[in-house]
Amino acid sequence: MQQSSHEQDAELRNYLSSHGIEHVKLGVADGDGILRGKYLSRDKFLSALTKNLGFCDVVLGWDSNDQLFDNTTFTGWHTAYPDATVRVLPATGREIPFEPKTALFLGEFTGRAESVCPRGTLRRVLERAAGMGYEVNAAAEFEFFLFEETPQSVREKGYRQLKTMTPGAFGYSVLRSSVHSDLYHELLDLGQTMRFPIEGLHTETGPGVLEAALTYCDALEAADRAALETVKKVGMVPVEVAIPDWPYDSLEVILFAEAAAAFEDLTLSHRVDQLKVQVPDAWPNLFRQSQFLSAVDFVQSDRLRRKVANEMARVFSQVDLLLVPSLRDEMLTITNFTGHPSITLRAGFVQVSEARSDWAPAPNNPLPKFSPPRRVPHGVTLIGRLFDEGTLGCAGLALERSFGVASEQPPGF
Repeated sequence: MQQSSHEQDAELRNYLSSHGIEHVKLGVADGDGILRGKYLSRDKFLSALTKNLGFCDVVLGWDSNDQLFDNTTFTGWHTAYPDATVRVLPATGREIPFEPKTALFLGEFTGRAESVCPRGTLRRVLERAAGMGYEVNAAAEFEFFLFEETPQSVREKGYRQLKTMTPGAFGYSVLRSSVHSDLYHELLDLGQTMRFPIEGLHTETGPGVLEAALTYCDALEAADRAALETVKKVGMVPVEVAIPDWPYDSLEVILFAEAAAAFEDLTLSHRVDQLKVQVPDAWPNLFRQSQFLSAVDFVQSDRLRRKVANEMARVFSQVDLLLVPSLRDEMLTITNFTGHPSITLRAGFVQVSEARSDWAPAPNNPLPKFSPPRRVPHGVTLIGRLFDEGTLGCAGLALERSFGVASEQPPGF
């Protein structure tokens, strides 16, 4: 089940109100993939979340210069170019930094028009690729001219002899990018703000030519980015923090020593040999290996534990909560040894082509692969201060409501 329309309306209404958004610019892709759109009042936009809205289907029957196609069957003079139904995609929302009190949301055609909607077509292609076992990553690279002209002056000149921002060809120029650094940094900052980060930006060979390459990301990273945006929507302020580059895996010596002590009889009696999983990094072998840990190893690891606990106290003097990837990187290890409470939430879903395991699979028993890929939950984790589970719980509930995926269950459950 998806988030109810009432909950969705309330959430977005709160987001638009708290951010001072008075108007929404809604964009849909035309037949050439060019974004066409219009401004909507806040109330009109909110009503479109449940009722959808109409958008003239002429944008699916003309070219980039608004020249009507004369050989179409979907739309044309014979249909009088009626309105087609468009659904709003709430997850695409972002503020427009150069248009105060305005947010941008994307939409896509639905109903009969979905069959020729560029975004709908792409979605169907991705579903086919997933059914064949492929995971698709994509990004765009743009090369464009910058002219010191106006829309009127380029027409008056017949698009000839236009004045470029810089003369001559000078690809990958460090000097020119420094001379125009304000423009370059505005473009880079705009990409970050509007969630299309630019991974490379430079002059290209040709007068006034720039090249911008956008960053691609896989499904997991995309879900994490979406979680960060949800944090903002529920009124939290994300602040980047950093922890030292320490050997946090060394803390596991404590865990291995404790485990070996708890299961010493099982190990020394060789009953540990009866456990099913016997790959190198599984518990039976860790029980055996940890019999040889020294007291010095244990003491040094415990000293590191205290050092890490003090560092976490410093971090939590700056923030109320930490939002981290679920079951990844150092934070899982750190919190296992500092005792900080955490909540892991479903933030969305991803397609996986192979089962996940905490152990390296045995060569004669590889992990199962899925074709077509399976849709599985993807989570993020909130970490709270020591003895402050109340704040953690309140934030977790707010995020869970905003993600709107907690009530979805696999078929048959």
